[in-house]
Amino acid sequence: MRYINGFSNHPIPTAQQLSPQACSCPAWQLKSSPPHISVTNPSPTYDVAIIGAGVIGITTAEALVAAGLSVIIIERHDQAACETSYANGALITPSMAEPWATPGLPLKMLHWIGKEDAPFLLRLSALPRMLSWGWAFVKNCTQAKWSANAKRMVTLSQYSTEHLHQVLKKHKLEHLMSTRGSLRVFRDEISANSAASGIKFMRRHGIKCVEMGAEDCVAFEPALAHMQDDIHSAYHYPNDLSGDCCAVTRALAANLQNTGVKFEYGTVVKGLQKAEQGWHIQTSHNAITAQNIVFATGMPPTSLLSQKSKRHLLCYPVKGYSLTLNIPRTNEALMTPVIDDANKIGVVRLGNKIRIVGMAEFCGANTDVTPTRITSLLDNAKSVLPNWADYAEDNRWAGLRPMSADGVPYIGALDEKGLYVNLGHGHLGWTNACGAAALLRDIIIKASPGIPAHDYAPRLH
Repeated sequence: MRYINGFSNHPIPTAQQLSPQACSCPAWQLKSSPPHISVTNPSPTYDVAIIGAGVIGITTAEALVAAGLSVIIIERHDQAACETSYANGALITPSMAEPWATPGLPLKMLHWIGKEDAPFLLRLSALPRMLSWGWAFVKNCTQAKWSANAKRMVTLSQYSTEHLHQVLKKHKLEHLMSTRGSLRVFRDEISANSAASGIKFMRRHGIKCVEMGAEDCVAFEPALAHMQDDIHSAYHYPNDLSGDCCAVTRALAANLQNTGVKFEYGTVVKGLQKAEQGWHIQTSHNAITAQNIVFATGMPPTSLLSQKSKRHLLCYPVKGYSLTLNIPRTNEALMTPVIDDANKIGVVRLGNKIRIVGMAEFCGANTDVTPTRITSLLDNAKSVLPNWADYAEDNRWAGLRPMSADGVPYIGALDEKGLYVNLGHGHLGWTNACGAAALLRDIIIKASPGIPAHDYAPRLH
């Protein structure tokens, strides 16, 4: 495969090209357990049943199958990557693997209440259902907690990038990714200085970056020439990647299916029951028996786990927005993903399209595309790409980031034997997926993990 400026010499297929009809993106909902599960004709016993076919579930399946385990994947939609993985940020960014729980953020969020153009919008209607999570989040907003959590997050993200390269090569999916890295752009000295300590922290923990002035930034990415006077400084992160998460997830799922992995699409989990050999899983269609179950559901399926784990997995669904636009003049378009620090948005090239992502909205499990939030996202995007995106033909989307209170995902075993979780990855699901999959595989098969497993184990809250 020949690459031109970090892209393969044919267009990267987008989620829309793989699936002409957009998926709906409601929060994951699982029914509570029935009093008894009847298994008159039990299905074959699988080594592992994975609930959820987003990028986390599919990469977990890939890792387990590679280790020789038999796997079945249960997904309530009719194909993979229909929720958080569908139209997300498209960025693999170890450079951004830091917690949202930072000193000073709670006061800023209170100031932003009711402001539709705020990067973090807390809706008052959401408060009653987020008190436990919110209190835990606030307690993590200290410098000491931030540093400890960021270290765990950046370790996982770099480990994951290594495994992602291996998976892409193995499945011949490298053409779906760009290797141009990412550019983080600062528009003034104040914002650059406020980010300096975090950048130094990331450098100390292995994140490579190159500091640039405005001229060097534009020389590296000519599409930013129109805003050169507005650039104070920038950082290029050469090891970051970009690519359509949905396209890669569905391609990987297809490869797994072609090798005999069983998929149960359009299937809802109704309940679980301990079995002689593992677990019986009652679904909307049949009963499935598996020795182990992995919940890769983004958010914890509370109704299923409430009586099976003493560990209260604190997650909150934080809504984010994206726009996917056509590029009328591809030869002039952006080649390197740009993170505009002032406006808190990301702009990513996906073949002949542009993906714009941003916003964090605390409004419960709500995926409605709010017009005022889209307007704000559009206004911010036009300051980065004013002329070479077709704003009349935009594909608007909102999805939910399953955010743990400390920013660190839950990866590992629950109290009941044979139950595992790989969820709560927040804004880093695409970044963490392959590393989290490798870590959980090693936990399940009792191999020595490449990173400390206890750093990501389900915590007691």
